[in-house]
Amino acid sequence: MKQIKLAILGLGNVPLALLRFLREPQAKAALAALKAEVVVTGVTTGRRGNAINKQGLSLEDLEAVGKEGNVAALNKGPATANNLEFINQVPADVLFVATPAKFPSLDEIKAAFAKGINVTTSNKTPVANHYRELLDEAGRHNVQFRFGATVLAGYPPWKQFFDAVTRPEISEIQMVVNATSNNILTLMLEKNMSFEQGVTEAQKLGIAERDPSDDVDGHDTQKKLAILANVLMNANLTADDIPTEGIRNVTVNDLTLAMEEGKWIQLLGRAWKENGKVRAEVKPVKTGNNFFVRMLGTSMGLYFVTPAANFGIWLDLGKGSQAIMATAAGVFEDLLSIIKAMQ
Repeated sequence: MKQIKLAILGLGNVPLALLRFLREPQAKAALAALKAEVVVTGVTTGRRGNAINKQGLSLEDLEAVGKEGNVAALNKGPATANNLEFINQVPADVLFVATPAKFPSLDEIKAAFAKGINVTTSNKTPVANHYRELLDEAGRHNVQFRFGATVLAGYPPWKQFFDAVTRPEISEIQMVVNATSNNILTLMLEKNMSFEQGVTEAQKLGIAERDPSDDVDGHDTQKKLAILANVLMNANLTADDIPTEGIRNVTVNDLTLAMEEGKWIQLLGRAWKENGKVRAEVKPVKTGNNFFVRMLGTSMGLYFVTPAANFGIWLDLGKGSQAIMATAAGVFEDLLSIIKAMQ
């Protein structure tokens, strides 16, 4: 068995879900097929300290620490003051960057590359804003850079586009990839609510964050669209290149009229080719595309236009906990891809 040393930046919902996923029979079977085992050698957090153990940290102990406990109590190595010190000290083959989207995390990823450490991330921001730079940097240091968990909760068919040797030319992508906004619009229609009331209800249900602005103002969709346009359409966009409007001005009357017309209003990300360039935008759109019309609640999806045929990928996340486990599964798929490349 080849031991794969995994270090993690952050110990929030997704890293904790990954720790649980690593203990599942399906994960153990997939690793066994590669004759590999994953050992978590380090975890660091912003305010709860770090834990490094070159022999491996107990997954059960890390889960017991959870989102609020003292990570430093598990430390058997040097104490580190910040993420860069942690990366410099921790023994690792792979670094999972699980920082929130508000953190650029560019320096951390580059520092890992410079140490010969492969990287997987669920943080959209560095990929959306520095995609080609990070790919080049990873290539220069002969390491892997994976980010399949950044869109659609790491849904496996989405990942296949990245690894495919050939794929159909995509002339347009349409995407509804923010479950929070979609759920708020659905609540507004079903319960005759204003936008503000819809947000409050979604927060009570645990779907919307305390500060939902990244979702409802379209910035989450903006980043995801930049990633997909760059990877699948060979664009050269950053998130800031994409004009973006959120759903704050959508009213229940707008939604009712759309439904009466057999349509639905979605926070739609769209990238398309025009005069040899890729253009993109994010805004609320009244769409009659049947793929999106019935996409309510926490459903999300991608719709591709190609010369051969148009097709879509639909994902219904259900409850929030399902979305987190789906993202963890996406990180695990990235981890498997990195292990294969290391063999």
